[in-house]
Amino acid sequence: MSKAQFFIITVLRSAPLALLAAIGLVGCEWGDKDFKLKGLNEWAEAISKPNIDKLACHKPSFAVRPDSAVHSLRSRWFPISVHAEPHIPWASVQMALETLEGSYARWQHAGRPLPLPDAGRSGDSGFDLFLLQRLRTPCAQAHLDTIASEQPFDAGIVFATVAVPDEPSELAGCADSAFIQASLLSYEPAEAEPWRLATGTYLSWAQSGQTDFAPEIFAQLHESWRGWLEPPAYDRLGTALLWHFLEHYKQTNVGDYTFAMWERSRQKSPHPTCLLESPHLWEVIASELRASKDGFEQAMASFAVARYFLSVEKGAHPATVVASSALPTRLHFRQEGIETFGSAYARLDLDGPDKSKAVQAWLTGEQGVLWSLLAVRLDVHGQEISHVTLPVRHDPKSFLRIEPTPATDSILWVVTNLGRGVPGYNDSTARDLRAATLTIDVPDEN
Repeated sequence: MSKAQFFIITVLRSAPLALLAAIGLVGCEWGDKDFKLKGLNEWAEAISKPNIDKLACHKPSFAVRPDSAVHSLRSRWFPISVHAEPHIPWASVQMALETLEGSYARWQHAGRPLPLPDAGRSGDSGFDLFLLQRLRTPCAQAHLDTIASEQPFDAGIVFATVAVPDEPSELAGCADSAFIQASLLSYEPAEAEPWRLATGTYLSWAQSGQTDFAPEIFAQLHESWRGWLEPPAYDRLGTALLWHFLEHYKQTNVGDYTFAMWERSRQKSPHPTCLLESPHLWEVIASELRASKDGFEQAMASFAVARYFLSVEKGAHPATVVASSALPTRLHFRQEGIETFGSAYARLDLDGPDKSKAVQAWLTGEQGVLWSLLAVRLDVHGQEISHVTLPVRHDPKSFLRIEPTPATDSILWVVTNLGRGVPGYNDSTARDLRAATLTIDVPDEN
């Protein structure tokens, strides 16, 4: 080896680079004053440009604007229009436009990105909402015209449709959700559709100032076995409940945490025909929660407890009730199975002379998923005194023992299917159903 070659390898102190240089020197061209490494430029270009074939991405799904909407009403104040099919009452068209104007003003006042101009589609460059006859679809949906590839991040040109509900009072909520979904689709077209449906449903309800949950959120609150994220279907839009718990968990103003997660999930795909699937919202939420004191799985388990108390507050009775005098007992939770991030509850009412004795429980769940088991001490009013939880584990069998305090009137057992951890892009948490049994007993003092 010449002195020049030895000098090069000495300067490259990184072992990988030195090895690369030593191998590459075989193909060097030497001159009197300098040399060049053959293929160096090609190698640098190859490692700096992502290989689209190896990236997880998907083709955007484009839609055709309805040609059956023949009536139009344009706002005098904002760049928005409502188009309706012939049989839609004109009063519904006016109500939808009034709702859109309010939605646009709130969204603009909050400083959130509005839908991009659509280059004159449907008559002008503003946002277009189409009112259609009742279909078996979500009442509000956003659709993609094309990808706006000139934007610094992934973005899209969009429109929205509303399947006019039978009850006129529901139209405003549908129109508001449609605008929010369209804004999110324009802002981040790569995200999975169930997240847009969930976010539109949640923000539409939360920003309305209503104290009672929207019907679809209320339904999922009481069906505790259901997971947080589901495929798009008209009667299963309660996934907005997850955003509700996340925002209360972080104690932020309505919509701030939700939109912050959407901001962090943005990216610029290498090509508009292949939208990157990472980072997606599940990854962003998991990353943010793992930076906190609890972590992702523990936060999901704590949401199960919050779900119970909120459900009771709304007048439901989600737990199977067992008296301590009936112990030992074995409970089979839902033969069809518990969805990922779904839960089952058992409330043990302490009575008789054994009220102060310790209680223990064995959880046996199906293989292949993570399980969470925790016990909550409740006072005579059903409020939490304290709780004991087991570390999240892959073992489907768990054992937990809890000592009642003098103020303990009952013990709530919470079983949660945590699936396989953080879901992937467009994963439906409704697919991975798992069954579980819980055996509750008093320890044998002998």
